[in-house]
Amino acid sequence: MYGNIAPEVEQDSISSVKTIAFPFQKGSFGVPALASPAGVTFTRITSLVNTARGEKVMSYDYGVDLYQYNFSNLTAIDKIRMTSSIKTAVERFIPGVTIERVIPGPTEYDSGIGTYAVIEVFWLEAGRSQTGQVLFAVNGDEVK
Repeated sequence: MYGNIAPEVEQDSISSVKTIAFPFQKGSFGVPALASPAGVTFTRITSLVNTARGEKVMSYDYGVDLYQYNFSNLTAIDKIRMTSSIKTAVERFIPGVTIERVIPGPTEYDSGIGTYAVIEVFWLEAGRSQTGQVLFAVNGDEVK
């Protein structure tokens, strides 16, 4: 399966978050499943990482400037800059989340989705460590 992969929905922790899980899932008693806190945070991180600065009109500072690496070969210096940009943006725009590590992986090419970088993000929320993989398009391709 391609695309951004969110953590599984945990039905045990639905009392703390009142958001419907996306993609939509059927929960207990036939009602829509609610998102887990890890899933909500992962979605916020993914949205932030894939939004360029200046892309949101009313929140001009929101986003991470990763689009400057679209046509880059992702050198070691580029990966350090990406890590710093993601960490700074997440800690600024997503309250209560502390980034532990960001690991930009190597670029990969798949004929179905194009060229992309897998960015492994480890964060700490409410004393619990979480992880997720964010896909970011490079070399001008689009992650589908």
